[in-house]
Amino acid sequence: MYHYHPNGKLAVHYYVPDNKKEAVTEAYDEEGNKIKNYIVTRDAEPKGGQKGWEAYLRKNMGKELDMKDEKNNNANVQVQFIVDENGSVIKSKILKSSGIKEIDRDALRVISESPEWSPAIAFNNPIKVIRIQSITYNLEAAKKSK
Repeated sequence: MYHYHPNGKLAVHYYVPDNKKEAVTEAYDEEGNKIKNYIVTRDAEPKGGQKGWEAYLRKNMGKELDMKDEKNNNANVQVQFIVDENGSVIKSKILKSSGIKEIDRDALRVISESPEWSPAIAFNNPIKVIRIQSITYNLEAAKKSK
């Protein structure tokens, strides 16, 4: 597969060499010079990887929350957010509410205050991407007074 710059010069050549299983991507600038470490696509990733992201969520969710429920239950919320070209988390919003305002607010806070990510890449350029994060809050049972 070939992609060309507007000036007609080769931009990207994607192919599988003979007797190989993995594809090779070669990219060139507008002058025809080979670009080292060219990235065709890469998804946004939290700094510290998935394990670091999960640790961040566990450490920060529910800090200012004192929720009790009639019985031990879980509250699930889905937050949609954008990781911009700089790796910043922006435009967080509730995609699926837990049904409990305090939990929804806390989930938005945790996502909005998250550390920077490594941005997504498309054709060696950073791009915005939409992410969806499900968060489960474990609610403690309220103790009944006698």
